[in-house]
Amino acid sequence: MLETDTQPTSSPLRTVLEERGRHLGEFDRVHVRDFSPARFRKEYMRLPGRPVVIEGALDGWRAREEWTFDFFRERFGDARIPVGVVFEKKGTMRLAEYVDYLQERSAAAARGEVDDLPKYLEGWYFKQDRPELADYYDFPAIFGPCWFKRYFPKAWDPDGVGILIGPRGALTKLHNDGQSSHNMLAQLQGRKEWVVVDPAEVKGVFKDFREDAGGYPGLDHPALVERVEQVGYTTATIGPGDLVFIPSRFYHMVRTIEDSISLTYNFMNGTNARRVLWDLFRTRVRNMVGRG
Repeated sequence: MLETDTQPTSSPLRTVLEERGRHLGEFDRVHVRDFSPARFRKEYMRLPGRPVVIEGALDGWRAREEWTFDFFRERFGDARIPVGVVFEKKGTMRLAEYVDYLQERSAAAARGEVDDLPKYLEGWYFKQDRPELADYYDFPAIFGPCWFKRYFPKAWDPDGVGILIGPRGALTKLHNDGQSSHNMLAQLQGRKEWVVVDPAEVKGVFKDFREDAGGYPGLDHPALVERVEQVGYTTATIGPGDLVFIPSRFYHMVRTIEDSISLTYNFMNGTNARRVLWDLFRTRVRNMVGRG
């Protein structure tokens, strides 16, 4: 079940799900050595897919050992990074200033002195400004090749590799990831709690693709809260060294339990290529109409 606490930063939707939703259990937890890419594709990635926690996939990553809060403060502290609250309007801070904020915020939270949502580095897409950070991780072989990298021109690459850093209590609202991509999240420091909802469970709730991606006011979508007794969900708590796989179009919301550093990577392969290409086409048409 969901890990509960008395923090005012908890999303009401989590509480409603626990009280009236249908908990379908925890994600499977597997070890990378037990799966070939073909077997993983068959059991977890082939649509509709299933979320899963993979152990051992980060072994050998430099990021697994070296990415700490002090590392980012000292090596990349001058970088300007976007910070804000759950998909709302962002400001910018120097990364060193943000790490100081995070640590001061966590100390205040431990004393019970905070009652609001913290600022969250929801995604630092660093490849253009700090390309050397790409030397600290690899795309896991268990997923097979990423077709964005293998076949697409750079202009079509959604640049879906980002670093997330946040203090205890940081939240993301329920959303799915853009372009119908699959998502992996590598947990490097701290723990996070995941709640995942199969898109079939919430069919008809969201009005358009912007709401799918979290574009609705507040943390909790009113229509979803009203019908939550019909919604089944799965959960997982992850810690350092865990890799989460979330299939295309699955909804997820995440709460940071401890000060956290993660790497997120959105990707495409043969299992979701038709969805991705259709979404990219729709986006380009909308952009063209908007410019017209």
